[in-house]
Amino acid sequence: PNILDSLKLNQALRLAEKVAKEGDAEEAKRIYKDILAKFPKNKRAQQGLANLNKPKQPTATQGPPQDTINQLIDLYTSTLGKWAFIIIGVAALTTMFSTTITTLDASPRAMTNSMELLLRKSFPRGYFFWILVLTIGTLVIFFAFISEMGLLIKIATILSFITAPFYAIINLRLITSKHTPKEWQPNLKLRILSWFGIAFLIGFSIWYLTTI
Repeated sequence: PNILDSLKLNQALRLAEKVAKEGDAEEAKRIYKDILAKFPKNKRAQQGLANLNKPKQPTATQGPPQDTINQLIDLYTSTLGKWAFIIIGVAALTTMFSTTITTLDASPRAMTNSMELLLRKSFPRGYFFWILVLTIGTLVIFFAFISEMGLLIKIATILSFITAPFYAIINLRLITSKHTPKEWQPNLKLRILSWFGIAFLIGFSIWYLTTI
């Protein structure tokens, strides 16, 4: 019996796509072949069968599936309109570019100041030294994990959650210490709010680690 004996063409096509997504490739192939037996020029069935017959290629990276990325882009363009595609692309580019420039500039300055405070001596070339260290270190890490980008993102996410409470605590201690003028220090309400925020960061980090 042919699947079209009991279903309409569009229903059969949707069923084949659903079965394929669920992982039953053989059943999906059978449905597509039934459709092509009666509608040999049906492009949707031809493409679906061709996709199922393609050998699966090992992926070099562990990023999100292309379908997921496309769905995310389509979510914006379908809501705002096709005209928004360029704006979204420019926004993403400028966000990443500005973040990169900020990190490349701020981190060496912070590291230079930290060295001068800890070692109690001046480092005139410290800024350029740390830019070089940051650039080389970034490239080494990137090329070391180029085939395991999913793992790199996972490590970066874990480190971000673990270090966030630590940085929050030392920042609060600094802003409330003798190194900060009294008139610039937060009042009692802000300090209490800060400790609630730190507690939240610690709790959220612990919860995240339990989900890995």
